[in-house]
Amino acid sequence: MRYTRLLPIFFLLLFASTACRSLSVRGAEPGKLDLAQNTAEQIYFEPFSLEGVELAGNHGGTGNTERWFAHVLVGAQVAAQDKLPGSRVVLVGQRPSGLATVEEKYETKVDPVDAAPQGALRVRGRYIYSEEVGGASRALIGMMAGKSWTRARVEILRDDEPVYTCFVDGKYLGNGYSWGYETLGANEEVGRAIVEVIAALKAGQAVASEPLEGPGS
Repeated sequence: MRYTRLLPIFFLLLFASTACRSLSVRGAEPGKLDLAQNTAEQIYFEPFSLEGVELAGNHGGTGNTERWFAHVLVGAQVAAQDKLPGSRVVLVGQRPSGLATVEEKYETKVDPVDAAPQGALRVRGRYIYSEEVGGASRALIGMMAGKSWTRARVEILRDDEPVYTCFVDGKYLGNGYSWGYETLGANEEVGRAIVEVIAALKAGQAVASEPLEGPGS
C-alpha cells in the first residue's frame, strides 16, 4: 500500500525525464549591425536547407524531415509572442509540410509572403546534423529517456547584411514512440532559440554561446 503512494512521484519524474527540452547556441559570429532597439517588427524566416544534412538513427523517411521547418516556424512564433511582444514570424515562400497541424497544436498562425521587404529582419538556415533516438531505446533504458537533437547553422540578417551567425542545437527528450516525433520537438526548440537570440540582441544583451564542437566544426 505504501508503494502506491509513490506512484504519483514516479510518474512525475518519468514525465520530466521524457518531456524535457533544452537548447544551446554555439560558434557565434556577431556581425557589424546592431539590433539594440525595442521596436516590434516582423521576422522573416526563409526555408532551411536540408542539403547535406547528416542523419543518425531512424528519422522515419523524408516525410518527417520535410516537416522540420514547420516546427521551427511555430516554435519561433510562440517564442516571439513571449519574448518580443508585437513582433511576428512571417514565412517567406510556400507553407511547408505539416504547418497546419503544428499551428493548430499551439493555436497560432504563421502567414506567408512571396518575398521579404526592403530593410527586413531575415532568418535563414541550413541543417547540419540530426540524431534520432527512437522509442525502442527508451523502452529499454526506462527513465534514461532517449535524447534526440538537431543542429542548424543560422544566419540573422538585416537585408543582406549579417547581424548574427551561429549554430543552434535543439534538443528534445521525447515522450512519444513514433519515429521522428522527437526531432520535431527539437526543431521547435531551434525556432525558440533563434527568437531568444534576436530578443537578446534587441535588448543590447550578450548572447550566451558555447564553442562549436562536433558536427559542423
